[in-house]
Amino acid sequence: MSIETSNNLHSPELKLESLQLDFEFAPSLHATGFRQVNPQRYVATVKNVWVFRELFVEVESNNGFNSPEDVSVRVSLVDITSNMRFDDFPTGPEIFSGQGLVHDVSPRVLADEISVEVASKRVTLQLMDRLGTNKHTLPTPGNDRGFEIRANWLGHGAKTFYIEPGIPEPEYAHFRAIGFVVETVQGPEGEDHFIQIKYQPIFPGAAPLLSAPIFLNQKLDEVYGPL
Repeated sequence: MSIETSNNLHSPELKLESLQLDFEFAPSLHATGFRQVNPQRYVATVKNVWVFRELFVEVESNNGFNSPEDVSVRVSLVDITSNMRFDDFPTGPEIFSGQGLVHDVSPRVLADEISVEVASKRVTLQLMDRLGTNKHTLPTPGNDRGFEIRANWLGHGAKTFYIEPGIPEPEYAHFRAIGFVVETVQGPEGEDHFIQIKYQPIFPGAAPLLSAPIFLNQKLDEVYGPL
């Protein structure tokens, strides 16, 4: 199952644009032209699919389509012989239902890049613009959601980690990361780095915000393990 959503500065809430259901032994079902019945429910009709003249497609999600979110889908027949047609409800029997987790697979754009020295080794950090979740570790809470940072530490390899933004996960789509803010101080064993993420609400006229500072040296120890 794949879905496509959209939003913009004037309407930051994610709207359902299309749904595709893929089947092993049948052609895919592709639905567009969805209409929002209420904040949790979208409906659409699809004509001439498989052996059916018209199908009614329902998609429901309790908290919108932010990642990760549980989404349910139902496909029903449209009873073309009935004189009663309800735009918001099916008039025929259900032929398929299913559910799954939504994962945001929108392309990430590089927002900023810095290079600092930690434990006498150069580490490059790349900040991606979109907040997200590491789908490979769901449902583990904590360090696997928020601002996405891709690290390459000389001699230790490449890792991806996340910084908690202090934003409810359903609101991730309303913000974009702008860049790093770094403070470097001299510690007993070399330079210590504290980083914050500067990020921008997508609402018109909103001012940039800063995440809480984190101790980069300690964060890298958590991500890479004891060195």
